[in-house]
Amino acid sequence: MDLNRAIQVAVRSGKVRMGFRNAARLLKTDSPKLVVISGNCPEDVRREVMYYCKLTDVPFIVYPGSSWDLGALCGRPHIISVLTILDPGDSDILKIIKRG
Repeated sequence: MDLNRAIQVAVRSGKVRMGFRNAARLLKTDSPKLVVISGNCPEDVRREVMYYCKLTDVPFIVYPGSSWDLGALCGRPHIISVLTILDPGDSDILKIIKRG
């Protein structure tokens, strides 16, 4: 199963939010299905997102690429350090979590 492909399909067909502020707000008020953190995400941001994920029992993945790579994968011309997936749509990204 390809993580890049799964993220692209989730962005196209599902419901996602990009950015740390959105992730922090959604983890406190909503229940996202998954949080994707870029490999070069600033340590303080990474720590806070992982903390909220553990508190709310939301799984997270550390994306192996940089925030530029994650932004390009999502079809955006800017960096994305944190991607919050509310609805995976047609993506099988949640199967990656259950397997891993």
